[in-house]
Formats: sequence, structure tokens, C-alpha cells
Amino acid sequence: MADTQPTEDLRLHELLNCTGFNLRKATRSITQLYNTALAPTKLLITQFSILAILAAYNPCSIKLCSEELGMDPTTLSRNLRPLERRQLVQRSIDMEDQRAQVLELTAQGRQALQEAQPYWQAAQTQVISTMGEDNWQHLLFNLRLLAEMKDR
Repeated sequence: MADTQPTEDLRLHELLNCTGFNLRKATRSITQLYNTALAPTKLLITQFSILAILAAYNPCSIKLCSEELGMDPTTLSRNLRPLERRQLVQRSIDMEDQRAQVLELTAQGRQALQEAQPYWQAAQTQVISTMGEDNWQHLLFNLRLLAEMKDR
């Protein structure tokens, strides 16, 4: 039978304190929480976030949308496909720069976002009540700080 105990060579205590490991683990847990809450709307949290950004910047360039979401344009395009199939988002050519694409929230997209907001709010409330308001505010501050590291 294989040894199930970690070896000292792995320095498990250091690995378990890895920022990347812990952020990814927390991200998976939070993603699951929001996806479960949003399940009745048939939206994933990534899709909800895209719709929310488009509602704020409607219309929005692919470049701006990907920057606001912290994802590269290729990943954004892949995440847009199901939203486009559901006719929640419309993609067109930027009239000022024919090489660029512009995203717009459709009427169906705006309605889907409105219908999803109470489900999102329930998940958001659960996170805040679990953490406490002060801890949640500190978390947001620190997450924004970490997100800016790529710009340095």
C-alpha cells in the first residue's frame, strides 16, 4: 500500500501557505457557490459578470471588457459564445476602428441580468455574512491590490 503521509521533502506546510494555491482553492469554492445560486437563471458567475460589465459600459469594446474582467480577449471571446447563442450579447465591428469589436447587451441580456440579480445577491449576502462586513471589505481591498500586481 502506498504511503499516504507527505514527505518532509515536499515542505507541505510551505505549499499549503502558498498564496496561489489558496486563492485558486478559494476561487473554486466561491465560483461553485455563485454558480449554484445562479443555476435557475442558466448563467454562470463568469457570464453574469460579463453581463454586468456590459450593462455598465454598454456598448463596450472587447479590450475594455477584458481589462475590466481581468481576462485576456481570447478567454473573453470563448465566454461570450454561449451568451451570443442565447442572444444576450451582440458583437459588432467598431465603426471608429474597423479592426476592433464592440459588445452590446441586448434587451434579452438586460432582462437576464435583472432576473439573475436576486440570485447573485443571495450568494453575495451569504459571503458577506459568513466573513463579516469588515473582513469582506478588507478582502476586497486586498484582492484589488493583488489584481494590480500584473500591472507592475
